[in-house]
Amino acid sequence: MIFTWSDIIDASANSAKSISISNEGYSIIVDQNNEYSLEAQIVYELGELDPIALEENDVTVNVEKITYNGLEQNFPITVVKGNEELVLGTHYTITNGCKKDVGTYTVTITFIGIYSGSYQVECEIEKTKLIVTVSDENITYGDAKPNFSVTYNGFVNSETESVLGGELTFSSEYVQYSNVGEYVVSATGYTSNNYEIL
Repeated sequence: MIFTWSDIIDASANSAKSISISNEGYSIIVDQNNEYSLEAQIVYELGELDPIALEENDVTVNVEKITYNGLEQNFPITVVKGNEELVLGTHYTITNGCKKDVGTYTVTITFIGIYSGSYQVECEIEKTKLIVTVSDENITYGDAKPNFSVTYNGFVNSETESVLGGELTFSSEYVQYSNVGEYVVSATGYTSNNYEIL
């Protein structure tokens, strides 16, 4: 539609230089030379985008083994899509990802935000090493077998031998009136789910 100056203004408004007619988001501006321009405002209404479904082949999940330390630990997990490292809490959440004791656990990664889907990985807590050493004993020829003792190196989080199972026993070839010399004493019997006893 073409609007001319005479179409839209009366004689009492001849001093006006331009006039604007607006309707539902657009404006037609007419000047004295009967030239007009159209100004339009376009509104884009964005709906919710469907999340991108991620499958096992779409991502690389890196899991580091951790060693028992006597505390609850979060498994070190990174999730990479192409060259992008996804962000925990923004792109995914982790279920069953905090454990204390030695073992293998199934951890679920659930994608959120712009992604959807889930992924399961196996995470492992390994035993920590505990060295049990029999203390040296000096005895005199003819003495009875002494009461041996041990020292520990490797307990974590202030734990003690009270967390160990089994019963400590000592064995040695020495008996009373054995010949003078050095005798090896070994200690066995302890068990543990969280310590590798050496």
